[in-house]
Amino acid sequence: MSEDIYAKPDMNKKVKFNRGEMEERMVDIYVSADTLRDGDTRTTTHETEDTAVDNGPGDQRSAADSSIRRTRVSAVCLSLLCVLLLAGIIVLSVYYNKEHQLHTKDKDQLQTSHNNLTKEKDQLQVSYNNLTKERDQLQTSYNNPD
Repeated sequence: MSEDIYAKPDMNKKVKFNRGEMEERMVDIYVSADTLRDGDTRTTTHETEDTAVDNGPGDQRSAADSSIRRTRVSAVCLSLLCVLLLAGIIVLSVYYNKEHQLHTKDKDQLQTSHNNLTKEKDQLQVSYNNLTKERDQLQTSYNNPD
């Protein structure tokens, strides 16, 4: 038996690589009672150097790896979309505040102008009434000379 172990291997034989054998060598770590109590029910797989996914010809990622990658990409895209939406809302609110301040300033100026014109109109009305009285008095005194 010890002779078989130390015998030289025949390197002329062609060996076909089988992906299924690699998958059989994967070591699964099962969920322990502690992780169940914490609510963490994920299972993990550890790869050794000889069972690594990228360790053979024509290596491809497993379906679980590509699913995890798609999930991560989706999460990143969704996060970026949320950030862009939030930035848009902030920009619009800043723009709205500036516009509101400008409109408030314009409204205040118009209100001041309106108040000034109303005072001037009232003064002109009083002046008109006084002049009308004076005219009537003059007219009366002209028509009735004593």
